[in-house]
Amino acid sequence: MTYNRILVIIIMAIGLIVTVPGIIGNDKEEQEKLLQARETIVNLRAQLASSKNEAQKHQSDAWRYQNDLTKVKDRVSSMESELGTLRTLKPDLIRITDENEELRANLRKSKVLLSKAEKQAEDEAVLNRALDEKYTYLLNKHNRTQARLKESSDAASEEGQKHSVTKNTLVELTQRVKHAEQQAVASRDQAQAEAEAAKDLRDTLGESQKKLAAATKLISVLEKRLQLAESEADANLISGGIDQVRKGLIEENKKKTLETALDPETARPLSLVTWNIAAVNNNPFEYWISGTDEYNTLMEGFAEFITNPGERDIPVHKVFTPDMWDELKNIMSDIGWTGVDKVASVWESDFKDRSIVSEFLKDKAIGKKRLISMPDRYTNTITTTTGIVTRPTVINCYDGSLETLQTWWSSWKQFMFRQEIEVKSRKKIKKKVVSELLKRIKRSKYPSISEAEEEISIPLQTLSAAIFDSVLVHIMNSLSPGKWEALRTDMCNKLNKNKNKRVAEILETTYSNADVIFLQEVSTDFEKAAKKSSLPDLYDIITPESADNARNQNSFILLKRDEYHNIEEHTEHVMTFLDEGAPVAPGDLLVITAVSKSGVPFIFASFHGDTDGLATIPVVAAVHDFSKELESHKLLFGMDANTYSQPAGNSQQGISGFASFYRSKSLTSCYGDYPDPNNFTTFHARTHLQPQLNKAITLRDRDLKGDKNPKDHIVFFKNDFISIQTTKDNNGDGTYTEGMVFPTLKFPSDHGITKTVVKIPSKRDFVKQKIDDSQREYQNEIQDVLKVSTWNIAAVNNNPFEYWISGSENYNKLMQDAAEFITSPGDRDVAMSEVFTTEMWSELKTLMTDTAGWNSERIAQVDNIWLSDFQNRKIISGYLTDAVIGKKRFISMPDRYTNTISAEGVTKLRPTVINCYTNEIGSTSQWWAAWKEFMFGPDKHYSLLKKIKRSKYPALSEQEEDISIPLQTLAVALFDAVLVHMMNTISGSLWMEIRSEMCNKLNSHKNDRAVQILSSTPYVTHDIFFLQETSSDFEKLFNTSSELQHFTLHTSSASDYNRNQNSIIAFRNNVFFNITEVPTEPILSELGKIPVAAGDLLILKGNCKGGTPHIFASFHGDTNGLATVPIINAVKKYADEQQVSHIIFGLDANSHSKPSSKNDVLTVAEFGAQLTSAGYSSCYGTNLNPFNYTTFHARTHLQPQLNKGVFLADRDTLGDKNPKDNILFLPQFFSSLATTKDNTGDFKYTEDMIFPTLQFPSDHGITSTTLQYKTKRAPKKLSVEHEIQAATWNVAAVNNNPFEYWIDGSDAYNDLMSGVSEAITEPSFSDVDRPVKKVFTSQMWSDLKYEMQHMNPPVDPTDLEDVDQMWISDYSERRVISEFLSDSVIGKKRLASMPDRYTNTIQTASGELVFRPTVINCFVGDLSSSKKWFSAWTKFMFKDEISIKNSKGEVVTMIPYKMLSGIKKSKYPAITEKEEKVSIPLQVLAAAIFDAALLHLMNTVSPQWQSIRDEMCFSLNINKDRTIARIIDSEYYHSDIFFLQEVGNKLLHEDLLYSSFDVHVPLKFDSQHGQNSIILTKKNNWKQPTDVTESVIGLLDVKAPVVDGDLFVVDIERTDGKKFLLASFHGDTNGLATIPVVTAVHKYATESAPDRFLVFGMDANTYEVGVPDQTLSLAEFSSFYVSKGLTTSYGDTPDPSNYTTFHARTHLQPQLNKAVSLKDRNTKGDKNPKDNIMFFASQLQLIQTTKDNTGKGVYKEGMVFPTLQFPSDHGITFVKVKEIPPPTLAPEPVVPPVPETDGKE
Repeated sequence: MTYNRILVIIIMAIGLIVTVPGIIGNDKEEQEKLLQARETIVNLRAQLASSKNEAQKHQSDAWRYQNDLTKVKDRVSSMESELGTLRTLKPDLIRITDENEELRANLRKSKVLLSKAEKQAEDEAVLNRALDEKYTYLLNKHNRTQARLKESSDAASEEGQKHSVTKNTLVELTQRVKHAEQQAVASRDQAQAEAEAAKDLRDTLGESQKKLAAATKLISVLEKRLQLAESEADANLISGGIDQVRKGLIEENKKKTLETALDPETARPLSLVTWNIAAVNNNPFEYWISGTDEYNTLMEGFAEFITNPGERDIPVHKVFTPDMWDELKNIMSDIGWTGVDKVASVWESDFKDRSIVSEFLKDKAIGKKRLISMPDRYTNTITTTTGIVTRPTVINCYDGSLETLQTWWSSWKQFMFRQEIEVKSRKKIKKKVVSELLKRIKRSKYPSISEAEEEISIPLQTLSAAIFDSVLVHIMNSLSPGKWEALRTDMCNKLNKNKNKRVAEILETTYSNADVIFLQEVSTDFEKAAKKSSLPDLYDIITPESADNARNQNSFILLKRDEYHNIEEHTEHVMTFLDEGAPVAPGDLLVITAVSKSGVPFIFASFHGDTDGLATIPVVAAVHDFSKELESHKLLFGMDANTYSQPAGNSQQGISGFASFYRSKSLTSCYGDYPDPNNFTTFHARTHLQPQLNKAITLRDRDLKGDKNPKDHIVFFKNDFISIQTTKDNNGDGTYTEGMVFPTLKFPSDHGITKTVVKIPSKRDFVKQKIDDSQREYQNEIQDVLKVSTWNIAAVNNNPFEYWISGSENYNKLMQDAAEFITSPGDRDVAMSEVFTTEMWSELKTLMTDTAGWNSERIAQVDNIWLSDFQNRKIISGYLTDAVIGKKRFISMPDRYTNTISAEGVTKLRPTVINCYTNEIGSTSQWWAAWKEFMFGPDKHYSLLKKIKRSKYPALSEQEEDISIPLQTLAVALFDAVLVHMMNTISGSLWMEIRSEMCNKLNSHKNDRAVQILSSTPYVTHDIFFLQETSSDFEKLFNTSSELQHFTLHTSSASDYNRNQNSIIAFRNNVFFNITEVPTEPILSELGKIPVAAGDLLILKGNCKGGTPHIFASFHGDTNGLATVPIINAVKKYADEQQVSHIIFGLDANSHSKPSSKNDVLTVAEFGAQLTSAGYSSCYGTNLNPFNYTTFHARTHLQPQLNKGVFLADRDTLGDKNPKDNILFLPQFFSSLATTKDNTGDFKYTEDMIFPTLQFPSDHGITSTTLQYKTKRAPKKLSVEHEIQAATWNVAAVNNNPFEYWIDGSDAYNDLMSGVSEAITEPSFSDVDRPVKKVFTSQMWSDLKYEMQHMNPPVDPTDLEDVDQMWISDYSERRVISEFLSDSVIGKKRLASMPDRYTNTIQTASGELVFRPTVINCFVGDLSSSKKWFSAWTKFMFKDEISIKNSKGEVVTMIPYKMLSGIKKSKYPAITEKEEKVSIPLQVLAAAIFDAALLHLMNTVSPQWQSIRDEMCFSLNINKDRTIARIIDSEYYHSDIFFLQEVGNKLLHEDLLYSSFDVHVPLKFDSQHGQNSIILTKKNNWKQPTDVTESVIGLLDVKAPVVDGDLFVVDIERTDGKKFLLASFHGDTNGLATIPVVTAVHKYATESAPDRFLVFGMDANTYEVGVPDQTLSLAEFSSFYVSKGLTTSYGDTPDPSNYTTFHARTHLQPQLNKAVSLKDRNTKGDKNPKDNIMFFASQLQLIQTTKDNTGKGVYKEGMVFPTLQFPSDHGITFVKVKEIPPPTLAPEPVVPPVPETDGKE
C-alpha cells in the first residue's frame, strides 16, 4: 500500500479521533451519530486491514535503516559515511516515488509538511504531551464506555428470559471490549517504544539527518494516531453493537412512554399560562388604579380641572413665564438651532396668551401635530448605558423635586441642554445632549403640521413640551401641594421600578406549577429580574432570536425545566408564511419546537398582536400552516390576540370573527369555540394626565369607554386537546375580580393572566363536551323559578304639591283652595304690578345688566314687553292660565333648570312655592330678597338658563327667541311672585307647614321609603329588581342598606346624574354570574330619532348557574310611550344577534288604555300586538287588559303647566290611570306563574286609589311576577287514547352558495344583493360590464390551456383548438354581465352550472368540505384580487388531489378537473354537437370566466363583500345543522315523531347525536349527496323499527323520479304495543314523484300493514297553481289523496295560499333565469304549499296544525326564508292528532222463532 493511501487513511483517522469523542460525549446525539460513525469505521477498517501489512513492512524497513545508521555511528564519524547512508535510502525513496505518479505529488506535499515540522520542532514536546493526554482521555473514555456497557448488561440481565439473547450478546461484547482494552494498552506500549527509538535516532543523527529524523518521527506520530484510531474504532464498533442493543431497549421504552403519554386515560394534563406582562409604562399616572383612593381622588381632581377649569384656566404666560421663555429662546439660539426667531413669533402672537387648559392642553390641533407627544416620546424616559434618566415632568418617575415651578425650570433646562448621556445607536455608543434626541416632525406623516411648522418643528416642540410640563407641575401643585410627589414615588416603585420584580414573583409563586408559560411584551429588564428570581431553576426561558431590545416588547416561552429537550426556534421560517404588510414587528412572535420527556413533539408559539389585532388572524394562519409541515407535533399557542368584543368595523379584529376563523382551521381556544365577547381579560381606562387627552376617560365612564375586551387566548387543535379548566387572574393570586380596572398596585399589567389545564381528549371527553354544550345551550340548570319585580320609583319630584294625595285631608283642602283660586279668582285676579312691583322689575333689570352682563339692547326689549304687556296683565286669567305662555315655555323652561339644583352632594332650591325651599317666604318682600340672592348671588344660578329655540317651540317669535334668556328670567320671577301671593292669601303660613310635611315624606325621605319597601317581605326574597327613574341618592341608600346587602346593583355607564331619572337592575347574589353591561349607544343609534334620554335604558348580559346566557333590560319610556316598541324590538334584535334566547325585561312602557285625541300615544292594544309580533309575552298575558292599571295619579293646579291640572272630583275621568308597567319574557323559555301589583308598599294593590300616598312614594305601582323556566320534560306515559304530536321539516341540504336567497332581517346583505341585481339587470352599469378579456385575460386562458395540455391523459389537441377558437372569436369579446352572465343560452347549455355543480363544494372522504375559489361558496382564501383568485383557482382545479368516495363507497383520489362530466345533447338540447364534443374543456373555460366575472362584480359593488359572506356562511352553512338541531330539541322536544328531509351527514352524525330523539336512517343512505329522508322518534317511547323502504319502492312505477334517500318507510311499534307505519319523503322539484310514492305507500299500508297507523311526513313539492304534466298542483294532489281515504295536516281541501315555503333567489348564482329582484319577491318568489303530514282519515283525527318559519313555533306570513335564525327554505309543519277508536258494533237483533204450523190456518 502506498504512503499516499496511508496518509489519506491517517487523516481520516485523525478526523475520527476528533469527532468520535464528541459523539460519545454528547448523550443527546449519541445514538444517531454513533450509527453513522460505525458505518464509516467499518469501511475504514477494511482499508486499514488491507494496508496493515504494507505499513508493517515500511516499519521494518525503518528499523533496518535505524540499525544501519547505528552501525554507521559506531564505525564512521565522518560526513561521507553519513552521506553514504543517505545514498542507501535514496534508491528506496526513488522506487517508492516511481510506484505511482500520484505519490509524487503527495511527497511534494510531505516536504512542505516536513518543512513546517522543522519549524515547529521546538513545539514537539508540547505535541507529545498533548498526544499522551489525548491517549489518556481516550483510555478514560473506553473505561467509561465499559462502565456504561456494564450498566446496560446489568439492566439487560434483569430482563430475564425475555432478553436472554441480548444478555449473551452483552457478555460476548464485554469480552471483546476487554480484548480491545488489552490491544489499546499494547498499542500504547508500542507507540512509546517507537517514540523512544525515534528520539535516539534524532539524537545520534547529525544535522544532515534531521530532515529524515523529522519525517520518521512524523510517520511514527501518525502511526501512533493510526493505531489509536484503529484501537478506538474497534472499541467503538463493539460499543456500537452494545449501543444498538441498548438503543433497541431504549426505543422500546420510548415507544411505551409515548403511548402512555398519548393515551387519554393515562396522559398527564398540561397546565398552560399566557400573560402579556405589558412593557413598563413610563407614566405612573396613565391609568385609573383600583384600590387606591388617594390616587384616584387626585386623578379625579385633575380630570375635573381639565374638564371644568373655570377661573383656573389662566393664560400660559402666568405659568410658563416670559422670563422662562427668554431663557429658553437664548439657549436654543446659542446651540445653533434654526427657526428660533419664528418660534418667538408663535410665542408672542399665540402661545403665551392661550388659556392653559381649554386652549393649550385640550387643543386637538396641538395633538394632531404631535408637538407634545413627539418630544415626550424621545425624552420622557431614556435608557442609557449607565441606566435610566428621566425628564423633569409630572408624567414619569423623575425622582427630583418639582415642588415649585422655579425648581422644575432649573432642572428642566439642565436635563434638556446640559446633561450628557451615552446611548446606543446602531450598535455604537454615542454621547449626546438630551435635546439632540429630538426629531423633526414630518408633514408627510403628520399632515396637520404646516410646512412652516415642519421647518421649525424642533424648537417649536421644545417650547410646547416646556409649556406642557410647566402646566402639569402647576396643576399638580395646585391640587395637592406637598403630597402628590410622594404619591407618585409610591406609584413608580410599585408600577414601574419594581414591576418586573413583581411579575417574576407572581410567576414563581402562583404559577410555579405551570408546564408552559407564554409571555408577551417582555423587556430586557424582565430578563434581569427573572435571573434574580427562582424562575431559571423552574423553567428554561426561551427568547426569540429576532428580539428587539430597543422596543422591548418581545414574546417569550418558559418551559418546565428538565421536561423538554431538542428545543429549536422556527420563527423566521413561520414568518415566510405571512403576507407582506402584516403588522408584525421583530420579537412579536416566537415559535419553537420541543420534545417532552415522554417523547411527545410540540410546537409552542407566543405572540403579541398589534393594537387593533389585524395581525392576529394572519399570524395564527401562518402558525397553522407551519404546523401542517409537522403533522406529528401538537400545537399550543398563547397570545395577546388584541381582539375586541365590539370592533370598530374592519379596522379592528373582533372576537367573534377571530373565533369564526380559528374554528375554520379546526382550532379552538381555552375559552371555547364560541367565546363570550364579554369575558374580558383587559380592563383599563386612561386618566387625563398624559400627552394625548383624546384617550382620557373619567372614572365614572370607565365601564363604557375603557378598554374592556377579551384579548388573551390559548389556542390549540380541537382533536389534540380539550380544556378541562380555564381561569383568569387580575390580582396575581389566581383570582379575577370582575369590574375592576387594572393594573393595580399588586397586579402590574393591564392584561389579566389566562390559565388553562388541557388534556388529550378521549371519545368520552368528546361526547361529554357535546352533551355539556347541548345542555348549556338548551337547558337552564338554575332554580326552577325567578321572583322578579319592576318599579318606576319616579324621580324625586321637586314639587311637593304636584299630585293629589290619598289620605291627607289638610293637603287636599289646600289644593282645592288653590284650584278654586286659579279657576275662579274673582276680585283676587289683580294686576301683575300689584304683586310684582315696578321697583322689583327695576331691580331685576339692573341685576341682569350689571351682574349678569347681559346685552342691554335685549333687556330694553324685555322692558318694553313689561311696560306694554306683562305689568298690566291679571295674575290668574292673564298670566297663570295663559296657554300661550305655556307653549312658549317661558315658565317651565327656567323652572326646569333652576327649581332644584344638586351638585357635589349639595342641593340648592329656588325660593318658590313649588319645591322644598325651607326658609320663610310669608310675604312677597321676603321672597324677593331671597330670590335675588339665589339667582344673582355668588352661585350665579342665572347662568344655568338656556336659550329657548323657535325650531323646537314654534309658538315663539324670532324676537322672543333672541331675548329668551332675560325674558324667561322675568317670566319665572312673575310666576314665583304670583304663587307666593296666592298661597299666602289662601292660608297664611299654614301652606308652608303642610309643604314641610309633604317634602319630608314625598321628597326628602322618598328614597328612604322606597328602599324600605324593597327591603321588606316579600321583596327582600326576590331575585331581580328592575327599577326606573332612580337617582344617585337612591343608589347610595340601596347599596348601604343592611337588609339589601345580598343584592348587587348594576347601573348604566350612560346614567345622567343631573337629570337623575336612570334605569337600573339589582340581582340577588349567586343567581346570575358574569354580568356585564351592553352598550346602548350602538343600539339606539340604529333607531334614529326616538325620545330616549341618557339613562332611560339599561341592558345587561349575564349567565345563570348552568351557563345559559340571559339578556336583562330595564327601561323608562317617554310620556306617550312612543319609544317603547322600538326599544323592545331593538333589545330582541340584539338578543337574536347574540343568539341569546332568555330575555327578561322590566319596563315602564307608558302604554295607555285608550288613544289620545291626537292619536299620539301607545295604546295597550297596540303594545300587546307588537309584543306578540316580536315574540314576547307579558307577565299580564298575551291579551293585555286596558283596565289593569298600574298608575293612577292626578295633578293639582299648583305647577308650571296648568293644562295638566285636574280637580279632585275629576280624578277618575281626567287622571292618569293607565296600565303602564310590565315584565316581558319569551314564552318559549319562561312562563309566568303568578303576577301581583302593589300601590301600598305592603304587597297589595288598592283599586281606585290615587298615588303616591304618604306611605307609597311613587306614582307607579310595583309589578311582581314569578317566572318559571321551561325545561325539557320527560317523555309522556302512553295510553290507549294517546295524542300524537308530529312535525315534518325539509331542512334543505346545506346550500353551497351563501348568496343564493334574499334574507329577511339582514340589511347589509340585502343592500349588497340589491347592488348586484342592479349591476346585472342594468348592463349600462359600465364600470362593471367590461369585456370578458379585461376580467379573464388571454394570459389566464393560455395558462388554462397549458394545464389541460399537461393533464394525464392530456386534452385532445383538436378539442382544445376548437375551444380556443371559441375564446378568440366569441367569449373573449363578450361583455361580462350583459353577454355572459345574463346569457340565457349559456344557462340552458349548463356551461357554468354543470361544472359548478361538481366542483363548487366537494365533500372529502373524511367529511371535510373543500371549496372552489369562487364568490358563491364559503371559500376562506383571499379573493381581493383577480391575481390571487386565479392562482388559487388553477391550483384547485389541476393540482389539489382530493380523497372522495365514489358511487361504490370506495375512497379514490382525484383532482377536481377529473370530476367534471360531459354535457349530453340528449339531455340539454341547446348545446351543439361540436360543443358536446369539447364540453369538458369548454366547461373549464366557462366556469373560469363565470368565477372571474363574479369576483370582478363583487369587488366593484362592495369591497366588504367577503365579511358579509363570512357571516352568511356561518349562519346558513357552517352553523346551519347546529341551529336545526337546536330548534328541534328546544321547540319540538315534546313531539312524538319528527320527519326530516334533505338531511346531510353532519346533521345526522354530529348535531342530532345528542338530541332527545332516537334517529332512524334508511339502509340506502346516500352519504355522498346528503339529501336523505330520516325519522326521529321520542326516546324511550318507541321500539326498534324495521326498514321496509325497499318493499315500498318495489311497488313504484319505475319511471318515478325517486333516488336513494328520498323515501324512508319503517314499520315500528310503540312501547304501549300500538304499531305504526311511518314514512318520510322528499319529492322531486316538480312534485311528479309525489303521487306515485303516496300510491306505493298506500298500497303497502293497506295490503301488507293494514293494522298499522300510517303517519307520513313529506315535502310533496306541490304548487299553488300547477302546470299539467309538468308540476303538481295542491288541488290535484288533495283530490288524489282524498280518493285514497287519506287526509293531511291541512285537511281534505287545503288552502292553496297557505304556504310553507317562501324564498326568492338573488342574481348571484349560475342560473340567472331563477333570479328575482328584492321588490319582486312576493310575485315571483317560490311561495307554495309544499309540506304535509298525511294519515288515514279513518285512523286519526286532526286536532291542531301550526307552521313555523322562525324556529320559535311562530310563522311570520310574508317573510322570505331562510333567515339567519331559520336556516331552511321550508317551514316546519306541526300537528296534533288523536286516534279514532273503532266503532262499537250494535248487537244483532233477536229474531223471535217462527212457530211451526201444519200448513193450516
